[in-house]
Amino acid sequence: MTKLAALEALGFTKDEILKAALGASPNVPPAHDLAPFIGKPCLARTRMDGVKAGIVREVTIQPGNAVVTFEPGAAQLWRWKAAQGFTLLAVAEHGISRRESRIEHAGTETILFEVCSLTLCTDKAWSTMQR
Repeated sequence: MTKLAALEALGFTKDEILKAALGASPNVPPAHDLAPFIGKPCLARTRMDGVKAGIVREVTIQPGNAVVTFEPGAAQLWRWKAAQGFTLLAVAEHGISRRESRIEHAGTETILFEVCSLTLCTDKAWSTMQR
């Protein structure tokens, strides 16, 4: 059995196999679906650089890579504890416990590569991550 036949036997289509082989992620939404994130406070988790919070300026989808540009003033969440709950989704909804979290703000525009999740923040959550 060839590798292609084995993958098809697992239920993958030839299109999905080709996209994966070329580095495109079939689960990344088209850029127009990301329009509601522009100009809004968001949390971005990257593959190599952890979690950042900021106002989204631009989102670019490239094969196998999402790139997010934040306005100046974005924050690196070095260590975070949700104000309520314990997940990053809870941070996006309820904010952080400032006493138990460590964040640092950048004064310049921030560009993030290999963004694997982008989550809108509530106003309440965003206010806990400000300077």
